[in-house]
Amino acid sequence: MPSPCAAPPAPAPRGAPPLLLRGALLMGLLWGCTGKTEDGPDSGGGADGADGTDGADGTDGTDGADGTDGSDGTDGSDGTDGGGPPAPFEVQLSGALTETLTFSVPTCSHLVGSTTFRQFWRGEGHVYVLLVEMIGTFPGTTGTFTAAEGARVRLQEEAGGSGAYLDSGSGEGEATLTLDTFDPDAELATGSFSSGALGGTPGAVELGGGPFPVWCPTF
Repeated sequence: MPSPCAAPPAPAPRGAPPLLLRGALLMGLLWGCTGKTEDGPDSGGGADGADGTDGADGTDGTDGADGTDGSDGTDGSDGTDGGGPPAPFEVQLSGALTETLTFSVPTCSHLVGSTTFRQFWRGEGHVYVLLVEMIGTFPGTTGTFTAAEGARVRLQEEAGGSGAYLDSGSGEGEATLTLDTFDPDAELATGSFSSGALGGTPGAVELGGGPFPVWCPTF
């Protein structure tokens, strides 16, 4: 049976001797198989990518497909960049008061165009309130503000206890307020604050564990 790769041989002239016929048949077989071999890679097409080596296997999709470029939510999902509230945080008191307080509930106060900004933190039971504020000196922008510019930190006992009232203005430490984000239209502010020793009743108290978060979801 003739090979399937052979093209039909060219007809030999009438009356050609048998040797010539056999030569024509052999040349036809050689031409047909050789032509099939040469045309195969082109006719197959798709060698680049058909086996997935050029992206079909997803090897070029590693940027972001596994979440390493932000799809895992590492930017802001913990609240540090305005994406949500920070986790409850602790303040270790030492000095005239020795206890650890936990704060988790934020509230803020600022009127559009006002020069007053206040951030309050409370814990369960609202026993203590911790706040950072600028009254009458807030410029309405992001930045870092010190006591010389009107930043003040206070810790006040709201319920029960001995009525403790502590203020950075009465202590030896300087209060600092840093706002990384301040958008009055969106009513959003984020940043941090810290202070050295607070003074007042019942005496000097150090605030350990800072800096503490500023997070205002609304004013």
